[in-house]
Formats: sequence, C-alpha cells, structure tokens
Amino acid sequence: MTIKEIAEQTGFSLSTVSLVLNNKPGVREETRNRIARLLVENGYTLRTESQGPEQKGELTLLRYKAVGHKRERNEDFFVGLLNGAEPKARQLGYSLGLVQVDDGDLVQVLERLEAQDHVAGVLFLGTEFDTRRHPLLEGFSKPLVCLDNRFENLPVNTVCADSLEGIHQALSHLKALGHREVGYLRGSVPIGGLADRQAGFSRAVEDLGLSLCPEHVVEVDLLFDAATQQMLAHLDRKPSLPTAFFADNDIIAAGCQRALQQRGYRVPEDVALVGFDDGSMSTVLTPALTTMRSDKPRLGEMAVERLVDMAENGRRDVVKSFLGVTLVKRGTT
Repeated sequence: MTIKEIAEQTGFSLSTVSLVLNNKPGVREETRNRIARLLVENGYTLRTESQGPEQKGELTLLRYKAVGHKRERNEDFFVGLLNGAEPKARQLGYSLGLVQVDDGDLVQVLERLEAQDHVAGVLFLGTEFDTRRHPLLEGFSKPLVCLDNRFENLPVNTVCADSLEGIHQALSHLKALGHREVGYLRGSVPIGGLADRQAGFSRAVEDLGLSLCPEHVVEVDLLFDAATQQMLAHLDRKPSLPTAFFADNDIIAAGCQRALQQRGYRVPEDVALVGFDDGSMSTVLTPALTTMRSDKPRLGEMAVERLVDMAENGRRDVVKSFLGVTLVKRGTT
C-alpha cells in the first residue's frame, strides 16, 4: 500500500501518516498506533530516535505555498506526485518525508534540512514559487530537484509536464474541429506551469494560423467561484465570443463553463472548452471537460530518480526534464 492508500484506509491525512512514519510529534497515541501498525504491515520501517535514519536516508518533499495567492491548490496533482515519488524512493532505499513551507519559513526550513545528516536531498514542489526569489535556494548545498516550475534560464534541476507541447496539442485539436477563432481564459497569477502556458498559447496560435482577438482574452482568478463571477461579468458586457476557449487549468475552465451555461450558452455547441491538468473536477462537469493530462506519478518518479542520482553519484550538471502530456477528449469539444 502507498502512503495515500494508508491515509484513505485509516481516515487520516497524508501529513498525519507522514508524521507517524518519521516519528514526529503531534499525533495522539491511539492514532499513532493504528497508523504505525498498517505501515509496518506494508513494509515500512518506522524511524526511532535510537535507530537513526531509515535505510540510506530520507528524501524530503518540500511543498512551497506562497502567502496571498488567490488560487485553489491542485490536490490531485500533489497526490499524484506523491503516489509516484513515495514508492520510487522506497524502491531505491529511501524514506520520503513531507514538509509544508511558506514564504516566511523557507530559509529556516532549508537551513534545518541542510543540518540534518539523514536528509539526502530535497524535492521542491515550486508551483507557487516566484523564480525571481531564486537566491533563497542558492545557499542550499544538498541535491535539489524542483517540480512544476522550470526555473527558466536558472541553474536548477527541474521536472515538469511539457506545457508548451500540451497547448499545441490542445489548439491543434480545436483547429481540427473547425475552430479558427480561439479565446484564452488566462490565470491572473502566472505561477509555475501557468507561465509556460501563457507563453505557449501565443506561440501555438501563431504556429497554427489561428485568430486571436484581444477581446477574447479573459483574465480570471485561480478560484472556481471567482472565475465564475468574473466570467459572468465579462459576458454581461455583451462581448463577441470565439467559438472555443483554452483555459490555463481545469479550475478556470470549470468556473467559466458554469458562467457560460448560466448565461444560456451551450457547451460545446456555442462555445467549446479545453482545460489543462485532468483533475477530478474535469469529470464531474456536464458535459465533462476535454483537457490535457500529465502522468503525475511518473513526474514524481522522475524527480526521485534524478535526486537519487545526484545524491549517490555526486552529479551537479543541471538537467531540465519534461514529460509529454496527453489530450483527453470529452464532451466540451
């Protein structure tokens, strides 16, 4: 069983299971015993103070959360990464620790991880990390691999879904269906992969010979309800509409789909929609959302493989890895 499956079976959070696995405080004794029993039954070795590091050491998954960002966090993406990273780490002889950090704590947490001998390296989930703050990471000497933020033109090892190629696939699909005017539902905060998507959208429109009217670029927040209200306000201004929209992610697409339907537009007959991420929300919409799917567990595996290679073989060359994405055709196109 994976950590996620153990969390689901016991009814506790992933972070609680991780606390028990790593012998950290903050868990009631009854809860700790219940989770620990399942962990041991499934081949996990619980760290104790006298025992020292488990196996070869620990890889720490550091989940960075920016303060003040108005966005719904993609838990499907995080859980998918974890489902790949945790078994791969265990297979290679490491435990996987989970740490959540925000702006104010990042430097202190990195210093603490630097000082812990059993920590072999860090997987940095940097979706919300502003790469202009890259100097905060420069002093960290242990191996570090960043996920979901490619740190363009910076010497950071990264593993990301290929957003540029994915957008080209999405717009090619719309073009094949006869759409020539494609609009863009753009996230208001260009974090992580969204920055790539915004650059990739303009490039794909030009490459494919599509038409983009400035009025058809609608900027919305990365929150379902906010995106709905902002799209409703846009529609109430009676703008011209393209025959199809591409959205930066599924949350934006879902909010805007609801707004279109509330104003009487039929999806996809009047306006088609394509999202990005293939999160759980994409399948509960009516009609279900056409979107781009990344293999989240494989991204987690790739990051662990790279991190272990750096830790065990001393590699310091910078590698930026991209995993292709797949078009999932559903009812909105």
